[in-house]
Amino acid sequence: MRSLNNCLACGSQEMSVVYEATYTGPADGAGEYFLNHRRKVARGRIVRCKQCRFLFTNPQFTADEYQQIYALAAREAPAQDPMQVAENLRFDRLASLVQKHAGRPDRLLDLGCGDGQFLTQVQAQEKVGYEVGGLTERIASGIKFMFGDFIADAGKAQLTDRSFSVVTAWDVLEHLPDLDRYIDAVSRLLVPGGLMFVTIPDADSFIARISGSRWNMLLLEHLWFFNRDNFERFMKHRGFTKVEDGPIPFAVSIAHLANRFSQTYGVDVRWFLKPFEKFVVSVPIGLIYAVYRRT
Repeated sequence: MRSLNNCLACGSQEMSVVYEATYTGPADGAGEYFLNHRRKVARGRIVRCKQCRFLFTNPQFTADEYQQIYALAAREAPAQDPMQVAENLRFDRLASLVQKHAGRPDRLLDLGCGDGQFLTQVQAQEKVGYEVGGLTERIASGIKFMFGDFIADAGKAQLTDRSFSVVTAWDVLEHLPDLDRYIDAVSRLLVPGGLMFVTIPDADSFIARISGSRWNMLLLEHLWFFNRDNFERFMKHRGFTKVEDGPIPFAVSIAHLANRFSQTYGVDVRWFLKPFEKFVVSVPIGLIYAVYRRT
């Protein structure tokens, strides 16, 4: 574990505890509390910066520990993930956002690309997907997929400096230790005036405020909980200017909603909603999109 002495957004050392941890065990036992198939919802200790109100998990596991946890959690994942039902709708919405601001970009990088589904739905002359962790590369349907240490790889081979006009990171930033170094690496890869598109939890959203400690984003794998103001401050320090931001709904299946309710409240409602489990709905979960231009 590592303790953070400074706020990532403003640098202040003054912070207060908002929520105590519900998981205090070692890294090798944390995998069963990660990702959609978790045994139940758990979180680390959440603190708030007294100056800019940025929420974050503190202490955190080390970067190597997170990599080991994700590897274990992925091995334990079920063969059929109910989230797959809704991904087409979600990624269509995000692809439209990219098209609105960037048209059909020359070269697009999707950081945290997963299985690459977003890249199959977005328009770009060249598309590259990068998934943190793993050791192999592959090319499918004209898309280059890369795996490994993004911070170390930035500036090399397919990730040369100033070679991308767009970088996307959907539901990724909140998972990344050393987030400032990741954004610095993205800045290196973007051409001047290039755009970064992200979705992140909004700690000031209506759902976050009314849910309190039960907010659906307070998960053990989530490290950072910005609001729109302190995220703008954070990005400005890294050489970016805000173009646009705002709330965005999250498309999920009824099966996923039932599963998350059961994990959070310990009441299994999946049997009751099973006849409707394949239906897809868009729900407000306290998520925002943001578009930033590299200056």
